[in-house]
Amino acid sequence: MNNPGIQAEFQRAYSASVQYSAQLDMVEWTEQKRVLSAKTSAKAGPWQWYRVPFLFEPYMAWSGYDIRELVIVGCTQFGKSTFSENILGYTVDQDPAPILLVMPNENQAKERIQTRIKPMLEDNGWFLEHLGGDINKLNVDRATEFDSCLMFLAWAGSAATLGDRPIGRLIVDEAKDMPRQTGGNQADAVSLARNRARTYQSRSKLLVVSSPTDDYSLINREHEAGDKREGKVPCRYCCAYQVPIFGNVELVPAPDTDEPSLPAYVCPHCRRPWSEGDRMAAVAKIIYMPEGSDVFAETGDFEDLPDARAVALWTHRDEFEIRGSGDDRIIRHLNIRIENPPATRAKEVSWRVPAMLLHTEFQTISGLWDKHQKAEKARAMGETELIQDFTNNELAEVWNEAEIKIEEEMLTQRQDAYRTGDIPDEAKIITAGIDMQADHVYCSVWGWGYGFETWLGDFQRLETGDTKLIENWAPVMMLLEKWDQIRKIDLILGDYSYNPDAMLAFCVAMSGRWLIEPVQGVDWQRTLVTRGTIGGSADKKKKRRRRKDVGLPLHRISAGDFKDRFSRMIEIERPGPGRVHLPADTTDEFKHQFASEYKHVSYKAGRARKDWITKTRHRPNHYWDTGIYALAAAEIRGVRNIPDPEKEPVRKKVKLSDLRPKR
Repeated sequence: MNNPGIQAEFQRAYSASVQYSAQLDMVEWTEQKRVLSAKTSAKAGPWQWYRVPFLFEPYMAWSGYDIRELVIVGCTQFGKSTFSENILGYTVDQDPAPILLVMPNENQAKERIQTRIKPMLEDNGWFLEHLGGDINKLNVDRATEFDSCLMFLAWAGSAATLGDRPIGRLIVDEAKDMPRQTGGNQADAVSLARNRARTYQSRSKLLVVSSPTDDYSLINREHEAGDKREGKVPCRYCCAYQVPIFGNVELVPAPDTDEPSLPAYVCPHCRRPWSEGDRMAAVAKIIYMPEGSDVFAETGDFEDLPDARAVALWTHRDEFEIRGSGDDRIIRHLNIRIENPPATRAKEVSWRVPAMLLHTEFQTISGLWDKHQKAEKARAMGETELIQDFTNNELAEVWNEAEIKIEEEMLTQRQDAYRTGDIPDEAKIITAGIDMQADHVYCSVWGWGYGFETWLGDFQRLETGDTKLIENWAPVMMLLEKWDQIRKIDLILGDYSYNPDAMLAFCVAMSGRWLIEPVQGVDWQRTLVTRGTIGGSADKKKKRRRRKDVGLPLHRISAGDFKDRFSRMIEIERPGPGRVHLPADTTDEFKHQFASEYKHVSYKAGRARKDWITKTRHRPNHYWDTGIYALAAAEIRGVRNIPDPEKEPVRKKVKLSDLRPKR
């Protein structure tokens, strides 16, 4: 350390830290001194442990002398940000050492100061006293100097803020949003922060906390490096310990009925459904087991089993004896038996906290069931965003992007008895897609029903001659006129990318007869469809347009998302929402083109890259493109609003005032 400023900073922090020694463990300290602010907490006031008994062990572990690194992968809103705040307060008040708080980006770092730490200072007088009673001394752009230690802010995108300074307490929050590399191709934020703690050696502490994303994320890497502890809770009726997984939630008969209509957690050992009170009683006695270890009750009385606080305390103080050796190691204590406990205490500990552990004030089983049902319903229609969110943010499990490949055999299995030119009455919206080439045009017509259930009505390669000449588009007009006699097409989207002038000329020429609008696919974008205008902000590069073209709508669609949806729909086998129906006379050429692409997923710096690419070079994919355009057209025309035919329509209440003529 040749920098005089850093040397002085270190000396000041060290001198302050040696004057203190932790008098309370973190559980006791939080209980005695922490007050939650009404600005940041739905349950403002003094800290109450009964709401978060599953955090006894992590809090006690932070007080431990031997555990160096703590990683918590959890659902949203389980108290991870509050844990970070409590570590800050405990460090300043009881166990001083320089603190580094790392957030994904600069804005989130500044927001954490303003919306979390500042209210904590306002509502906890002891904390403000450590800042000299002046809240304006809380800094964002430089170190905040408490009377016992220094606090620094850093963010993952800036290697400079993670620079060379001595740090004793490291807090990395929202690690899921951090890349595996920082600026300048340096190591990730956790590794850079970890290097800052070298001068504190065995005294340093690191907390990494976040909800998960996928196997390649920073938070998952850190969790896998730990001992991967799972919380096990005892059944109130049979005392069997178990991990409360959502897969054990079932519909059980409601009181005074035999119909299974009430979601409840069901013990896999005794098959007794738990009430919310049973679940809370079980969570209050949670025991975390590392991978490979298991716990069993040695009593038949639920009340004789130890609570989470007692277990965390005797684990922290080593108040037990390991008997046996090898795979026969056993711990017997407080009416429980732990089989195959770790031979040595871990220095890197990791936990998983799913929403199944949350207090009923914050999450109920019925609420989780409803979220899951909604997510599964969306997945049945080809959407995976909700089930991914449920898996990451409720179950606290990873979700990996899967490669998708459509096979021609799958399309053969989707062929039904009807023939082209015939779409059933269940289809409420009819759309079409057009893919233009130099001397021919591909077109497909689709019908759409409830839940994106779809029927292919027609597909043709139309030989037109030079598509730059509008008079050569007669075969396309004949196809559209044919469908005027069958079912009126609600919206037709035509490819704008191949020859913009020719497509625009056709759209303008047909504007009085059919609703035909240009479409342009981009690989991925935030919204499924953005609508602009030709010659306007959506088409700045093409400034020279005929006057009649200006103002024509141009739809830019997220082609990758629509391809994801359509491919998942093809995988659905059962009839109903999301099912793809193909006519009996679907040709091999159509199936060959419709199955021409696959989704490839690769990872770089912990980020997933998704690409739809053709299976072989130069393989035609025109019918696949027309299907994507037709799906986008259905989205634009409101396919999501088609009502469920099995449900009675909701009758709108009409007021008498609504019937009066308006002036």
